[in-house]
Amino acid sequence: MPEFRGGEDAEPRPVNESLDRIMRSLGAPPGDTFSRIRQRWPEWVGADLAGHCELVTLRDGAVVVRVDEPAFVTSLRWSEARIVAACEDEIEVGLVDRLTIRVGPRASS
Repeated sequence: MPEFRGGEDAEPRPVNESLDRIMRSLGAPPGDTFSRIRQRWPEWVGADLAGHCELVTLRDGAVVVRVDEPAFVTSLRWSEARIVAACEDEIEVGLVDRLTIRVGPRASS
């Protein structure tokens, strides 16, 4: 863990900058990464499929997705390589390497 270098001469930093630094030191992506993936998701998978998906989290290189019907698992599997490539091109290289897909009711409405 990096050493704290505060004190009277330390310049104030924006909270999001400090949080991003802490998250990266813990192996997590920057704070806005997941929201950026969520914003782009309908473009990557199409509006119809996106309507049946709930992005749950981004953990250990996997975007965890919940779908409301088993048939949509197959659709996402067919699109997985393209989605991972889009994450690399548009978000960050090496951040996402797979999808983890679960079937179940959506937590949000």
